[in-house]
Amino acid sequence: MESLASSKQYVGFFKDYLDRLFHQKNDSFQKGRNYILLFISVIQLVALLGVWGDYLALLDKKNLNTDDRLLNVFDNSQNLLTFNLYIPIYIFVVIFCIILYFFSEKNTDL
Repeated sequence: MESLASSKQYVGFFKDYLDRLFHQKNDSFQKGRNYILLFISVIQLVALLGVWGDYLALLDKKNLNTDDRLLNVFDNSQNLLTFNLYIPIYIFVVIFCIILYFFSEKNTDL
């Protein structure tokens, strides 16, 4: 009877060990996947910025005043030009903040 109790205790300890090992491996896998998703997100933000820049390169200043779709959103061409000046800076700040968040010391539980 004693051997049966010790066997149950051994099986319980082994089950807990395997459970902790599984969670540890799963956490490291999730952390790696989070870094991959961060990298993909940064690439998408940079690509979005590039597409916006290419779209605006197709429009020169003389065509800018005749594009009613953009002027309906921005009211006039000066607001659009101001937006185009500051949007890359804002996007790079957001990218930098995301990267800092993922690699900060306080965020070690990822």
